[in-house]
Amino acid sequence: MIAAPTAEAWLVETADGPIAYLQAYDRAAAGMGWPDLPPGCWGLDTFIGPPEATGHGHGSAYLRQFGDRLLARPEVACLAVDPNPDNANAIRSFEKAGFVAEGRIATPDGPSLLMIRQPDIC
Repeated sequence: MIAAPTAEAWLVETADGPIAYLQAYDRAAAGMGWPDLPPGCWGLDTFIGPPEATGHGHGSAYLRQFGDRLLARPEVACLAVDPNPDNANAIRSFEKAGFVAEGRIATPDGPSLLMIRQPDIC
């Protein structure tokens, strides 16, 4: 994913050091389209750890911040994530970061909950 021209990767850090990995990519350009998503809808993947970094609101905070930055770009129409439908903590973090559940989808990794974040309209 890092080698793709429309993909970007970051390490998320606090004062105590790295706590997460985050990648964003143009789903259509990466050949990873979901049905009914507009052109320019970017996907996000994130992995948080170590375990002591969880449960403090870091996930929703950095997802909101990075989402704001990405959605400010003219080429990014929306953001999409696909957490496991049984991962209530991840789903809640995405909801707090502005993502809305659209429904369950089948992915190569198994069932997922498609969640979308649209640009904030003032």
